[in-house]
Amino acid sequence: MSHYLFCTFTKKQTTVSLLTKAQDKFFKAVFSRKEIVTELFQKTLSDEVLPLLNLDGLELVSGSFVDGKLKEHFADLVYRCHLTDKGEVQIVLLLEHKSYQEAFPHFQLLQYFLGLWNQHVKQQEKPVFIIPIVFYHGKTTWHYQRMQDYFSDIPTPLLRYLPMFDYDLIDLSAMKDHQIEDFKNGFLAVSTFLLKHRHQQNYIKVLENQFVSLMKRVEIQEDEELMESILMYIQNTNDLQVEELLFIFDKISNETKLKAMSTYERVIDETNYEAIKNLLKEGLVTDVERLRAVFKLSKKKMEAFLKRIESEK
Repeated sequence: MSHYLFCTFTKKQTTVSLLTKAQDKFFKAVFSRKEIVTELFQKTLSDEVLPLLNLDGLELVSGSFVDGKLKEHFADLVYRCHLTDKGEVQIVLLLEHKSYQEAFPHFQLLQYFLGLWNQHVKQQEKPVFIIPIVFYHGKTTWHYQRMQDYFSDIPTPLLRYLPMFDYDLIDLSAMKDHQIEDFKNGFLAVSTFLLKHRHQQNYIKVLENQFVSLMKRVEIQEDEELMESILMYIQNTNDLQVEELLFIFDKISNETKLKAMSTYERVIDETNYEAIKNLLKEGLVTDVERLRAVFKLSKKKMEAFLKRIESEK
């Protein structure tokens, strides 16, 4: 029987904004790394639970375990994890993207549990055990409630009819910066720092010394893809001009600055492409030369865009 460790996070039910997309992509890029998730659990799971799990054998499993309806709320990262003495266990990690606390997190988690367990029943498999973990990085401290706290004035003898379960909580708003700095994995330290402080305006500039110090702990060559995700996330969660960000990156290393410049050029390039494609598709602009002038593109670049648009039809 297969058992898994699940990392999931909620999405906004409204139109997904650029920031939300950036956060989704950033979270997956970071927490798809076994070494990062392993240390996160080692540092945040309780002393009672941690010894029961063989995190050395943690394994990322591809594929989604939520149906179409649940995907409106979750996008899952799935891990396989064994118990230290017998069998395996499933864990759910839920990252809350909203800037406010979820009113009824148990309800969303319960939907997820039922969706997964129903799959097992249909496949004639034994239901797996799940430990839910909520990863939260909103502005204010998360107020934890038990399932029974949602229901007031219910006599104690009736509470046994509720589906009682708890979830573990990783609340970055309550995590001190020195705790983040204590993470051994540099990428984990940088990522949790960014997720914690992104609500603060121009946080990279305001917390420049801390940011530079943490970034000096990671090497671009160690994981270029993850480094690029970090740079993209910073670009999407700051109001600073690119020139201001590059000035800060130069304090980390010249290599980081060059990587940032390359990343931002691709971001701008892709943004221009999507805008031109949509304008042509909707028929809002038909004059190609006018588009080229507005977006300040070379003739060669415009031709490449048009060729790509044609190939995607």
